[in-house]
Amino acid sequence: MSAEPFRYVLSTGTSATSACNRSRELQFSKLAAENGSSAWSGDGCVPDYDQPFALRDNPFSPGPWIGGASPEFGSTDDLWTKPLRIHRVPRLETLFVAEAGPFKEYVERFDEVMDSKWFSKEQPSAPQVTLKFLIRGPVGAGKTTFANYLISQLSQYKLPPDKEWATVDYRSVAEFETMDSLKRIKAIADVFSKKVQQANYGALILDNLEVSDEQLVIHALDELGRERTVVAFMIAGSNSEFGKSAASHALYSAEFDLDFLSTGQAISFVRSRLNEFRRSVQNVPAWMAHDEWALFPFKQDHIETAVDLGVLGGVAEKRARPTIRNLGSMLKRALEAEMQRLRRSGDQGIRAVAENDIEKRTINLLRFVAQLTSTMTGKIGERKAA
Repeated sequence: MSAEPFRYVLSTGTSATSACNRSRELQFSKLAAENGSSAWSGDGCVPDYDQPFALRDNPFSPGPWIGGASPEFGSTDDLWTKPLRIHRVPRLETLFVAEAGPFKEYVERFDEVMDSKWFSKEQPSAPQVTLKFLIRGPVGAGKTTFANYLISQLSQYKLPPDKEWATVDYRSVAEFETMDSLKRIKAIADVFSKKVQQANYGALILDNLEVSDEQLVIHALDELGRERTVVAFMIAGSNSEFGKSAASHALYSAEFDLDFLSTGQAISFVRSRLNEFRRSVQNVPAWMAHDEWALFPFKQDHIETAVDLGVLGGVAEKRARPTIRNLGSMLKRALEAEMQRLRRSGDQGIRAVAENDIEKRTINLLRFVAQLTSTMTGKIGERKAA
């Protein structure tokens, strides 16, 4: 007798008899209760990626349980379009892929600057200095995530017993989303001056900066640095002129330029995320250990071709290469679409698939992108016609 088809659950509101991941549902409910969050109402099912893909979750859009029960991690923390708040939720560091860009090189550069200013990972020191790091790159390249990662590493630099590191970012300011840039900068500087006491140590993130903000930012940092040590991370888009003038370069301790993904960086990102979400999964099919299937349900040559053809930059965006966000978003959608297809076909799960049938269970990424592009283009055309 054949096994009962596994019904992959995609949304809330499904019956309790459906094959959903009840343990993750309970985690969701517990997390919401502990945080006072509406992230999960407990009345539906969490998609189970183990049965179809041998994954703990969607690697490109994991649920909030991955962050643990942290008050810093609420219902608005979207892990496929928003920066990873590694400095607030350390467990999110497992999602940071250093190979998906020049991050390793830049971390080394950051450490060199810290060392040159007499910070030490070996013994306590108390340098009095203001450091300004500029991070620039296209939307979705990982700028803010990288700043968050560097801040998370500051605790490795030892301070005297009576000193401590504190961090302030835009979320430290109430209603920051409704403020214009100048008001946000002034507000965050005010919060920083109160949170980081005199003669203490603080890290500061200023995001989405434009050239018109530069003088105010530099002045605010210099004022804050008169009575405390400041390690500031200023983030600007590729098209912003912030920090690009000849005079500006001398103001910054280091500049980190991010870019769109190369083919190799894209593969590293996908491999790392899949490995992370396949780790600790029980009864992983032996064939997944083979290089040919290491990126299952994707294939390496499919991803390489899609990156080289420049089709992963987003439906409405004409780009030669994707950013981390572009790539993650497309693979998230591809996994969800495949989940729907498998649910309709009465699939019995990946562990029931013979090795010579694996090819049929891989996602044809180019075909998916073409279908998605056609669908979205049609919808855009309908809206214009209306």
